[in-house]
Parts: sequence; structure tokens; C-alpha cells
Amino acid sequence: MKINRTGFLQGGLTAIAMLFSQWAVADTVSVANTLERPADVPCPVEFFSLRIPQAAKQCQLFDTQTESRTLPASMVFFMAQGHTDVVRQLQQTMPALAVHSTFNQRTLLVSSNNAIRVVVSPDGDGAQIDILVAAES
Repeated sequence: MKINRTGFLQGGLTAIAMLFSQWAVADTVSVANTLERPADVPCPVEFFSLRIPQAAKQCQLFDTQTESRTLPASMVFFMAQGHTDVVRQLQQTMPALAVHSTFNQRTLLVSSNNAIRVVVSPDGDGAQIDILVAAES
């Protein structure tokens, strides 16, 4: 049996490439596992002057320092109500919001000055609400 040096080189390079790809995947997995998800906190009564419905649960604040009023600020929470009921309740508790659009069962509510955006998405037996406060309103 004759060994071709080109074949050996190609085989060796393939093995090295596989080794590095496995290392890269392992490194990616370890980095992904070290990322922390935002902590669930008790839902605030107010978030940057927006009244949060009492039915809000599992609140998560993202890169937000409400004490120093850092903007943009975002928060996510869950409500165990149907999509339409949640949109109606949000408009009652946050009268500055109007329905901007609905797409794929997701409703975008926006303030008149575009400083506040709220997305209501179906989530199991309720709805997920994502709030973005881009500027003081």
C-alpha cells in the first residue's frame, strides 16, 4: 500500500480542523453557560412613570438602573390573561399608549412621542409584555 503525501497532508489538516471546530464549539458552550439571565424581581408598581398592572408576574429588568434613570430601559413580565385583555388593560393603565400595529399575534403599542414601546406576545396561557422606554416622556 502506497501512502500519498498529499493525502496524508489533507487528512492531517482535516483532523486538525475537526479538533479546532470541537474546541470552538466547546468554548462557545462554556461561554453560553456563563451568561447570566436577568434576575426575576418583584414587579414594581411603576417603571419610569409607567404604572405596571397588579397582575404582572415574573418581572425581569434588563441593564436598567431605575435609581439613576438610565435610558433606554427595558422590562419584561408575564400576565396570565388573554392577549386582547392584556392589550386593553395596558391601555387603561398606560393611557399614553396606542396600538401601532399587530403582526403574528404580537401587538405593538407606542406612545405619541415614540418614547415608549410595548409589545404584547402570546405566551402559553397568558401574554408576555416587553416594555422599552427610549426617552423620558
